[in-house]
Amino acid sequence: MATLPELLRTFPAWGDRPALCYRTGVRRFVYSYASLYDLSLRMNCWLARHGVAAGDRVLLRAPNSPWWAVAFWGCVARGAVVVPVDFLSGAERTATIQRLSQARLVIQSRLKPDMLDGVFSCFAEDLEGILPETEPLAPAAETAPDDMAELAYTSGTTGAPKGVILTHGNLMANLVQVNSHLPIVGPEYTFLSLLPLSHLFEQMGGFLTPLFHGASIVYIRTLKPSAILDALAEEDIRAVICVPRLLQMLKVAIEREVGTRHLGGLFRCLLRRAEGMPERARKLVFSPLRRRFGRHFVLFISGGAPLAPELFRFWNTLGISVVEGYGLTECSPVLTANTLERRVAGSVGKALPGVDIRIENGEIQARGKNVFPGYYRDEKATREAFTRDGWFRTGDLGRIDEQGDLMVLGRKKELIVTGAGINVYPDELETILNTLAGVREACVIGLDRGRGEEVHAVLLLDGSGRLPDDILLEVNERLDPLHRITGYSLWPDPEFPKTTTLKVRKFLVKQRIEQGDGFAGQTSSDALVTMIARITERPVTDVREDSSLMIGLGLTSIGALELVNCMEQEYRIDLDDSVIGPGTTVADLRRLIALRERPKDEHRFRFWTNLSLFR
Repeated sequence: MATLPELLRTFPAWGDRPALCYRTGVRRFVYSYASLYDLSLRMNCWLARHGVAAGDRVLLRAPNSPWWAVAFWGCVARGAVVVPVDFLSGAERTATIQRLSQARLVIQSRLKPDMLDGVFSCFAEDLEGILPETEPLAPAAETAPDDMAELAYTSGTTGAPKGVILTHGNLMANLVQVNSHLPIVGPEYTFLSLLPLSHLFEQMGGFLTPLFHGASIVYIRTLKPSAILDALAEEDIRAVICVPRLLQMLKVAIEREVGTRHLGGLFRCLLRRAEGMPERARKLVFSPLRRRFGRHFVLFISGGAPLAPELFRFWNTLGISVVEGYGLTECSPVLTANTLERRVAGSVGKALPGVDIRIENGEIQARGKNVFPGYYRDEKATREAFTRDGWFRTGDLGRIDEQGDLMVLGRKKELIVTGAGINVYPDELETILNTLAGVREACVIGLDRGRGEEVHAVLLLDGSGRLPDDILLEVNERLDPLHRITGYSLWPDPEFPKTTTLKVRKFLVKQRIEQGDGFAGQTSSDALVTMIARITERPVTDVREDSSLMIGLGLTSIGALELVNCMEQEYRIDLDDSVIGPGTTVADLRRLIALRERPKDEHRFRFWTNLSLFR
């Protein structure tokens, strides 16, 4: 099997087996393999009617759902190139990618209905009504392994993002490599899809892999911890592809629930004592909690950002396996991974079969059939991405230990990887900051507080009296929501430490900021302020009534879900995930609470109330 259409043609053999399930919170929709195949062929016909030919680009920007999958496989059947765009991306970035890729057609969501000029658009939600009226059209027969399957754009922070060409051969090679390295998935598996399908990590691990084995995939409308845990238990989930931030969010939810039952001290004591126990004993001790994850849950597969060793140990102590891997979009994307039998904290495991890894001058370099051929219409960037002897330069620093395990030590170009796995380039942000009124000089660093890196600006002010908050508001308004600055510090000295060539010595700046961290231990008598400060990791003094949660305080999309969940618990109210938007302020939340807060004696079904940790 060398192309995606060949994989698509295997779907009818699985017949009525469930391929996709969508939980809306009210209803549950299931699509069999036979149905997915039929809808994909109808999508192929619909694309043909709208002028899409083999090789044309189709931009896909929608949340995870069966209709994202149908659109994807319809493009595969047509021989078109999928251009996946993160649903959280702003309209400007989407328009840039459409222009650079010359996408002929856009499939988007009614949740973000901003239209692109000069290109035909369709809402993914409308496909449910459109496709039954469309005839099925068989997949293209002439697709070759070297044909482009996807054009995935890197997270260019301010400049033009680069288009990563991924061929059918690249993706199918990595699919075989991943499943040879982790040969655990079978038709009995059900995956819970939480990461955006626009990310190659989710595509490879949580989309192509299950469908390769006749397994099932569950999509949910919301990423609240309660919805995730309900789906884990009710759908008999066995595997979840995730980033460390999601693992941290679930950890916090567990600890909060234990605390509400006045069992926090006992729980912490058991965690300490269980660390040295055999795995079977740990699973027995925490079996009541593990039941909340379903009877057959096997593992989380973590990637996209470094997994903190203490977070790994937490889940390992509970008897829940976390397998960490490493890769890049340019590698389709997986290069290395631990295995279920051998999980090493701080390591991203060994190279997959068919992948070669070497360390040259401290840099991780890779080669294999999964490695991309180059950047779209960018010969200079392509030349720079490869060594003379054909190895891909990852830009990451690492070492390989005596057992052959890869340790990722940092990034050669100071790239920041957020907890959501988004790449942010500091030099591009610095270019903007250094042009703003009030700034004499600025540098941007990544601060890791155990939940992925924070995009942190360090400012030297010019003495004009302009407030740092106003500076950050201005710069963040010019950035895509995925790349915004989420924290800042004021540099106390007249100058940054610099090299003889006047480059800022960022490792010294970062070291000093980390040593003089003023965030810890700050609290407020205002529960809402304390909650916001904790989740955004900002001082409570920064949380003012007029503070914008996302632009001013740097609240991320996952952080917003965590804040909504905390507010529901603290104030006993029901909130929709969408209540926090780009312009929402602290005062807006306070008004919302006042409108919806219930009397203290009113009964309400609380988060995890059906979970008994200790029986």
